[in-house]
Amino acid sequence: MTNQNTSPDQKRNKKMARLLLFILLGFFGIVVVANVVLVTLANKSWNGLWVTDAYEKGLSYNETLEKRDAEKNLGWNLGLNMATTPNGHQMNLLVTKKGNAPLTGAMVTVALKRPTHKGADKTIVLLAAGDGIYSAPIKLPLKGQWHALITVNHKEGTMQAQKRLHIQ
Repeated sequence: MTNQNTSPDQKRNKKMARLLLFILLGFFGIVVVANVVLVTLANKSWNGLWVTDAYEKGLSYNETLEKRDAEKNLGWNLGLNMATTPNGHQMNLLVTKKGNAPLTGAMVTVALKRPTHKGADKTIVLLAAGDGIYSAPIKLPLKGQWHALITVNHKEGTMQAQKRLHIQ
């Protein structure tokens, strides 16, 4: 049954009210769906890595700054080179002191970390090859970006450096 007392303006207003309702419901529906998709993707891609002792590291931040200044005062320079070999790669590290003199007699370790894959990390000890060059063959399970944390221990001091590697 239709009401004959309904004017064309009232019919138009009812249609506009329904249209506005559908537009608002559609808009908020799209927002809710987008949020659900983004939260789901974020939870699936999070690898669970976090700093377990952030408070303690924050308390010792001044010590970290002092170590960094001590490393700068050593005047050491690191040059990392990756060469492709038939069996994988050869990592070569040139360590020089002030005046470009080679640093010999050091213990060099490299911690290789894959930023996107847990369980692929490796620690490698580089052996002295002479004239400040330290090297070791490496075979990595994955190609792509790797982070290298280089630690050089010597009787004169200790230095740490980070390098980003792209393995082909």
